[in-house]
Amino acid sequence: MARPTYPIVSPDLYFPGLSETEKAVQAALLRILKARDPSVTTLPYEKARMARKRSQRIYECRLRRSGLYGLKDEQRERIVALARAGGHMAGPLTMHDVDEWAAEVHYRSPWMRELTTHLMRDMRYRVAAGKFGLSLMPLLIVGDTGNGKTTYAQMLGEVAGAPVREVDVGSGSSAFRIAGLEKGWASAGEGVPIEMVLMHRIANPLIVVNEVDKAGEKVSSRSGGVTSLTTALLQVLEPETAGRFECPVHRVRFDLSRFNWVLTANELGRVPKPLRVHPNRQL
Repeated sequence: MARPTYPIVSPDLYFPGLSETEKAVQAALLRILKARDPSVTTLPYEKARMARKRSQRIYECRLRRSGLYGLKDEQRERIVALARAGGHMAGPLTMHDVDEWAAEVHYRSPWMRELTTHLMRDMRYRVAAGKFGLSLMPLLIVGDTGNGKTTYAQMLGEVAGAPVREVDVGSGSSAFRIAGLEKGWASAGEGVPIEMVLMHRIANPLIVVNEVDKAGEKVSSRSGGVTSLTTALLQVLEPETAGRFECPVHRVRFDLSRFNWVLTANELGRVPKPLRVHPNRQL
C-alpha cells in the first residue's frame, strides 16, 4: 500500500518558482512567434529579456497573494514544497501492521503491557475507520522518576518509524518551544511542532513533553507569544485548534491535528487541571 499523504498546509500555497515561471512564459512567447514564422526555433534576445521581466512580475504577484512574501527564501521553499506534496503518514497502515507495532512495543517494554494493549485496540479501530498511520490520543503517563515513562513514550514513535522529539519543562521558555515566538524578538523562531513538520514532512510525528506537572509554574514574563505552557499545549492537543494552528513566524496555518503527544509527570496532583485525565478523554 502506498504511503498516504495529509495536507498539513493549504495546497493553494504551492505555486511555480521563478525559473519554472520563466520557462512557461518563454514557451508561450515562442509558440506565438512560431505561429507567425514557423522557422523560429529560439527566442530573440529582446524577447527573452521581455520574458524574464514578465516572469518576475508574475512570480512576485503570486508571492504577495500567497502571504509568503516576507519570508526568507529557505523558509518559503520549505512551505511551498510541503504545500505541493503534503505530509506523509508514518506508522501502521493495516490491522496487521498495528499488531506488529504493538508486539514490538510490548517486547521492548513488557511492564507497560496494559497501556500497550489499550493503544493497540484504539489504533486498530482507527485504522479500520481509515485513519492510517500512528494515531494516538494524547496520553498523560504518571509515575515515579526512573520508571521508564520517557523511554516508553519515545518507543511508541520509534517503532512506528515516526520522528520523535522531547520537550523538557525546564524553563519559562518552554511554552515558546511549543507555540513558537513571533518576529521582532531576538529569539523569534518556529516551535518544535512546525520545525518537525518542515524538516521531516511527516504529518504525524510524536512529541514527548516531560515533567508536565511543572507546567503551571512555567510562565514567561516576555510578550510576543503564548507564555503559559498549559495554554500552548492546549492549542495543539485539541484537534479543532490544532487543525488551524498559525505559526507566529511564518503567519501560515498548519494542520497539526495528526500529531501524537505523550505527556509525562511524576505527581498527578501537580498537573494543571486542563491536562489531567478524565473518563471521556485521555487528557
